[in-house]
Amino acid sequence: MNKLLVCCLYFFTTATFAADMALYPTGPSQDSSFVRFVNGLDQGLDIVAAGSNSKVGLSPTKPATNFYAIAANKDIKGKFVGGSINSDIALKVKPGEFASAIIIRVDNKPKQVIIRETPEDFNSLKASVALYNLAEKQCNLGSLSVVGKGVNLVEKVSLNQSVRRSLNPISISVQLVCDGKNLGNPLSLGNLQAGKRYTVFAFPGAKEPQVSFAEDSLQ
Repeated sequence: MNKLLVCCLYFFTTATFAADMALYPTGPSQDSSFVRFVNGLDQGLDIVAAGSNSKVGLSPTKPATNFYAIAANKDIKGKFVGGSINSDIALKVKPGEFASAIIIRVDNKPKQVIIRETPEDFNSLKASVALYNLAEKQCNLGSLSVVGKGVNLVEKVSLNQSVRRSLNPISISVQLVCDGKNLGNPLSLGNLQAGKRYTVFAFPGAKEPQVSFAEDSLQ
């Protein structure tokens, strides 16, 4: 891990991030942590680094950045900015932790949610898929059913929580199930690959949750 380089992250007295900044080492493996930024809105947003004009764009069709390797327990500061949105980002990430800073809209106001994972189940022969349930009032308990199989990939994910499951590297589609009801259209996850991790996001929508899919790649 000490050979990993950070793209978009540079530390002053606090940590800032930007897509066009130079690469910097993360430090020893035991101090490495990871952070990504996720746009759960129906509009484009920029992530703007604190103390600079550098920014990373996130669209509704590609809502998540890769995970950036960072030194643990350092302040990460910046903003989600776009249209009427100007929302401060501030968090710290523990050693070995993968944190997602996510912005959604609740009652027509922006809200940030931090979901944290500490992977302990890596299997190079399996794929790993998580559901992040961020759908607020539209999904108190969320599940992902495998289309055509009659089984759940993950189930009973509470609001603002995540559940992850390993599976064989196959091609599947999933259906979001909220409080026992199928909502929206099935989502194809494509050909899942061994040794890779993926996330399905359930975001609040105008009438029902909207789902999006991302590979949990490292920058």
